[in-house]
Amino acid sequence: MQADVLWKAAILTAIVFIAGLGVGVFLDDQRVAQTRAQLTDVDLQWNDARLASLYYLQHATFDAYFCKSAIDANLAFNDRIYQQGLQIERFETVNRFAPELLQEKKRYAMLQLQFWLNSLALKNTCNASYTTIVYFYDHYDQNVSAQQKAQAEVLTEMKNKCGANLYLIPLPLDLDISTISLIASQYNINSAPSLLVDEKYVFHGLTGKPTLQQLFPCS
Repeated sequence: MQADVLWKAAILTAIVFIAGLGVGVFLDDQRVAQTRAQLTDVDLQWNDARLASLYYLQHATFDAYFCKSAIDANLAFNDRIYQQGLQIERFETVNRFAPELLQEKKRYAMLQLQFWLNSLALKNTCNASYTTIVYFYDHYDQNVSAQQKAQAEVLTEMKNKCGANLYLIPLPLDLDISTISLIASQYNINSAPSLLVDEKYVFHGLTGKPTLQQLFPCS
């Protein structure tokens, strides 16, 4: 009798475990599917932004009205992809290394890269005065997670103060994106966290606010 009770308890426990596992997998799939659907929509905007970048490069200058419209459109593009990045971060807390989620993170990085390239083109064409900071980080290396968290907090604080005068572009060094690897190589960046400020200044390791404040007044 006791053995029957134990077997029934074991079977019930197994059923509950399998059901819970199935629900977890289902929720992970739902999260990834939701992120993918939203990023697919952003991909259309990315192609639009990429074509706009090619258009910017064909002209030496634009009038003030066009420059304002183009810069505003680029910032709106960044705001949209930023919201997707926040959602990806929330999903990462549940299953950081899900293959599908990693693919979406690569796509997000490519969107950020396009935003940066557009920003550079507009900065030259329109003689704009905003500052760009490319933040290179590692997705996999947990040994630098504390430094990266601290660096992200510094950059977020500065962004909140500077607003549209400061553009932040987070790019992963270790997700096998060849263009990012090429850029990192050009500026001798091979460790995280690292910062590239206005394509002139490179900082390795955790860079504090006092150091960055010296480079642009709004900080």
